[in-house]
Amino acid sequence: MQLFHEKFNLPAPKLVDPLERQKLRLMFRNERHLHKRKCSLTGRDIISMYPVDAPFPVYHRDAWWSDNWNPLIYGRDFDFTKTFTENFRELQKYVPKMNLIIVNVVNSEYTNYVVDVKNCYLVNGTIFAEDCYYGSPYYCKDCVDSTLLRHSELCYECVDSEKLYNCDFCTDCQNSRDLSYCYDVKTSHDCVFCVGLRNAEYHIFNKKYSKEEYEKKLIELNLKNPSQKLFEQWEDIKCKVPRQFMVGTHNENATGNYLFHCKNTVESFNCEECEDCAYAAQVMHAKDCQDLNYMEFAELCYNSIGYWRNYQVWFSNTCGDCKFVQYSEFCANSKYLFGCISLKNQEYCIFNKKYSKEEYEKLEAKIINHMKETGEYGNFFDKSLSPFTYEESCANDYFPR
Repeated sequence: MQLFHEKFNLPAPKLVDPLERQKLRLMFRNERHLHKRKCSLTGRDIISMYPVDAPFPVYHRDAWWSDNWNPLIYGRDFDFTKTFTENFRELQKYVPKMNLIIVNVVNSEYTNYVVDVKNCYLVNGTIFAEDCYYGSPYYCKDCVDSTLLRHSELCYECVDSEKLYNCDFCTDCQNSRDLSYCYDVKTSHDCVFCVGLRNAEYHIFNKKYSKEEYEKKLIELNLKNPSQKLFEQWEDIKCKVPRQFMVGTHNENATGNYLFHCKNTVESFNCEECEDCAYAAQVMHAKDCQDLNYMEFAELCYNSIGYWRNYQVWFSNTCGDCKFVQYSEFCANSKYLFGCISLKNQEYCIFNKKYSKEEYEKLEAKIINHMKETGEYGNFFDKSLSPFTYEESCANDYFPR
């Protein structure tokens, strides 16, 4: 596999270990630590991922998207006597940020990093969900307490599963309905306390029953309040039934875990429909990408985090609908940006200052050469630029201290 920096003749990243690069990116994302505060533009009460004492203004998403302010007024020249990090830190102090990353939502104020959700509460990192509560469902409806659940409906306490209907307490299950307390059960229905079954029906503890016997046995089991003995029996079956080396379906030349419909994808996790990608986690519909987290519909993106419909976005944080963007954060529907914050519908901007195409290309090359001299280019943002404590960030979820 040709690494991304080799393909584009970029400096090799200082963090050689892909997990260390991922941990750094995750330090810039806070999903679940929410605060009450005022919108810095309108004064309205809002919920925000940034606390009251954040050093920069925080706008409610409606105010942020409105025409009542212009992020270009914060534009500044790049100071070549300072590092990129020092320049960017000064810009961060003044440019407003959106209170929560939520797009196209209805009745879902207590959510973060979500797109196209309706009637949802405390879900994070979610796209296309309705009537869901707590967790991270994708393309789901009427699901509660889920983690990385996809294309499912009427499910409760399901983890790392997809295409389930009316299932409870299931892990690594797919294409099934009416399951309870199942592990690695696929294309099945009406199974309880089962492990590793395929194309099965009316099973309890991996034993086949008739429909009538099954329904009678369920009453005896009292699934609303199962005994500890039942869980011990289930755990015993889990230890005896063979498991696949990885969780995933319809993959070709893919390594990692929880991969679905992926091709030529290396050391990636919780990914769907990715091709020619490496070191990705929670990425969907990506092609020719490396070192990504929480991104959908991406192509030629590198060492970035969030969020969707990006093309050739490098070393950036939560940009969406962007093309040819480097070292920027929270920009939307823009192209040809370098070192920008909170820009929308813009092009050819450097540090929130607009340039002609020729001026942009000349200055961008000069800044990149400067960053190469300081050893910054080719790496993600310095960790000191994260607005969150380590404990607030997603890094603490995967790499707890």
